Amino acid sequence: MREGIDMSRVGICQPPSEREFSLDDASRDELRKAISQKIRCGFDRKSNEFAKAIRGAGIPVDCIKRQLFETDEPFFILRNLPVDQPSEKWVTSDAPYASAILAGLTGSVGLSNFGYREEKGGAILHDIYPIPGSESAQSNAGRIEFGFHVDNPFLPRVGRPEVLTLVSINNDSNAATHLLTIGEIKRSLSPETLSVLRQPLFDFRHADSFNLNKYKIFATNSPVVKTVDGFDEIRWAVFTLSTDERARAAITELKALAHATCRRIVLQPGELLIFNNNRCIHGRGEVAGWRWLKRIYGTRHESVIGADDLMSAWDLLSTDSVDHTF
Repeated sequence: MREGIDMSRVGICQPPSEREFSLDDASRDELRKAISQKIRCGFDRKSNEFAKAIRGAGIPVDCIKRQLFETDEPFFILRNLPVDQPSEKWVTSDAPYASAILAGLTGSVGLSNFGYREEKGGAILHDIYPIPGSESAQSNAGRIEFGFHVDNPFLPRVGRPEVLTLVSINNDSNAATHLLTIGEIKRSLSPETLSVLRQPLFDFRHADSFNLNKYKIFATNSPVVKTVDGFDEIRWAVFTLSTDERARAAITELKALAHATCRRIVLQPGELLIFNNNRCIHGRGEVAGWRWLKRIYGTRHESVIGADDLMSAWDLLSTDSVDHTF
């Protein structure tokens, strides 16, 4: 178990091995109080006051930002945050503390929040829980193990979430979020396999969470690993395919590595995981009981977000001015 960051050193970015921070109880209670005051007249996701409350609580925002965008291990875990109390078991409801923390943290690290018109009814804040009838779905609505992926790899890079943030409200099932960083991938795979993964030999199917009028959409002839702005990134789907024999062997090898070496992070109520969606692959273990997380997407690519804070998958796929090769 990694030790959290010493509260006496809040504001000082810790060595790269330190990617966790736990609020002390007094700071947690102050954050709860600040959020309560700001939502008294209603919840405004775009309010800058939530980001101010996050910083005011001593959460090391600058360290988190550097971890997300300047490393090959781009994730961070926060613990002992204020948590909402579900109105009754097995039911989702308003979650103002989780929503405020998600909006405040992502805003404080320079991200704009958005959703997709074709996913979750255009919601910006997502409730992640098992949905009856979707038990076998390869999506966050299912109960079976959810395979490794980046979110929405069938879309061009500019249209994919740059950062995912998840906060736990309930996890009676102790289901784990699985996470594998690009750094671990590069350290563990052979140079020969990495060379294959850098070639445009792979196809990626859309995610089951999207409502695409029963169409199946594939991104084709793409590499899995590519260097962008000086850092390696990964494009990966639950349904990653290839007709090339070397590429199929690389797919098998990467899947085996992910299952063997990924971090298994069991988010308990009041715990948050934020990670770079372009430099990590993630999945989830089986959900045997109740599990309710709140999620939000973040990006610095504001140009493709509409005035309603939504992107359209169809528009992204048909826009010639964006790079469709990765």
